[in-house]
Amino acid sequence: MKYSLVFLFVWVCSSIETAAYAQKLSIEIYNKTGITLDSIQLDSLYVGQLLNDSSAVVTGLYEFKHSGSWPLIGLKAVDPSGTVLKNIAHCGTKAISAKDGHHVFDIILKNRPAYPYLELIVHK
Repeated sequence: MKYSLVFLFVWVCSSIETAAYAQKLSIEIYNKTGITLDSIQLDSLYVGQLLNDSSAVVTGLYEFKHSGSWPLIGLKAVDPSGTVLKNIAHCGTKAISAKDGHHVFDIILKNRPAYPYLELIVHK
């Protein structure tokens, strides 16, 4: 019983610490693709559906890295035809961690002939 209480205390303290860190960082994403995106994932967080020209605020990330104005965040979504769209990873050399603040990005669709992909850019 004594060990159970110690474990419970440690678990509660670590959960509170994690929640406190997660609340320091928020990311607002705007869908500027011209289409509705479904099953959006930002890194490991499920965002859901985002209509064109609408936005969502994502909390729950501890940090993300960026290189200058390029956010280095994993992004995946499904377009109306069922095609899975992803972003292309940018070079993370000299990447800086962001652990707090409110960051705002646009999701745009790049239409390469053989490979359409998503890109996150600083909100305009």
